[in-house]
Amino acid sequence: MIAGISVTLPSLPNSVPLRDVAPALHATSGVVIPLRPSRVVTTQVSQDRKVDIPTLKILISDDEPLALEASIALLGEYLLLGEEHFLPAVNLQSALAVFEQHPTDIRAVLTDIDMPEPYAGLRLHQELRNYFGFTGPIALVSGRTPSDTAIASVLSSDPETKFFSKPVINIKELGDWLRRAWS
Repeated sequence: MIAGISVTLPSLPNSVPLRDVAPALHATSGVVIPLRPSRVVTTQVSQDRKVDIPTLKILISDDEPLALEASIALLGEYLLLGEEHFLPAVNLQSALAVFEQHPTDIRAVLTDIDMPEPYAGLRLHQELRNYFGFTGPIALVSGRTPSDTAIASVLSSDPETKFFSKPVINIKELGDWLRRAWS
């Protein structure tokens, strides 16, 4: 249960479990993505409705395993994307490592601001924009307020970045923002 939202995620034969995506990240970065071993995150999307964009990837970075799992599941269902379109990261270092591995495939980024270091998500934003030249939409999520000086500075200087309060209740608004990357 996340902020009053109950999420039930059945396994489907055509879905790709997050545990199958994570080993590639483990092998290259040494980062362990802490998921509950008894649970496989899947989305309930029929094959005929699935978006077929083989290189489309969304980087999702959050240090809270349940938030990471829920983001992948809920956005996958809303955007009609399978789990293979999501690249999970658990902190700033793993997010940068994932981006380095998939610089042309990642079309959008969803990142927690504090993971767990304060403002790590803002540092990720800065690295993606300034070092990698990433121009796609970035969604920043946090329990902080958008009037926080550091957050307000980023939001006022980058029209392709938007703030969402945590917990994110409006998946439609978040999904529509990220969808800008391929619409």
